[in-house]
Amino acid sequence: MGDRAATMTGPGSLIDELTLLASFRGWEWALETVSGTAAEAAVVAIHVEDGANDALRLVGDALDGITGRNDVAAHVGERDFAVLMVGASMDDPRELKIRAEQALASVGVQGAVAVEMRGSRDDLGPVWRDAVAALGERGPAEPISVKLPDAEAAQELLDLLAVVAPED
Repeated sequence: MGDRAATMTGPGSLIDELTLLASFRGWEWALETVSGTAAEAAVVAIHVEDGANDALRLVGDALDGITGRNDVAAHVGERDFAVLMVGASMDDPRELKIRAEQALASVGVQGAVAVEMRGSRDDLGPVWRDAVAALGERGPAEPISVKLPDAEAAQELLDLLAVVAPED
């Protein structure tokens, strides 16, 4: 990402400098954008025990490995992460939880994982809050960040959302 990532980071940007995940603004945008579509989705909330910068970077990389092109992996607060999985089936929550737990284990980080599903056209805000509540946390104390691996993947997400967005 190099220079492109450098120009997208900083206060008010969509990318978090530490993890190169997008900022809270980007996470809100993703939730809002997908909420207006007919696509089923899952929200995975993750709280990790280790808040060291190196551990956070490792978790970000691991979550990137379990996401598809249209999914959004997010860094939430100091030790909290989230993943928005667009198109996840209502039959997948247990599998998604296992994939997230395995991703954490693969980088040697311990944490808790919760998954909440939404049917088509449901608002994702309450789904996100339910996932955080399932972790027993009060919610993110700091902004949430979203990982958009590169401009091409981000454009593909926008293209997909344009296809599945309801027409007025």
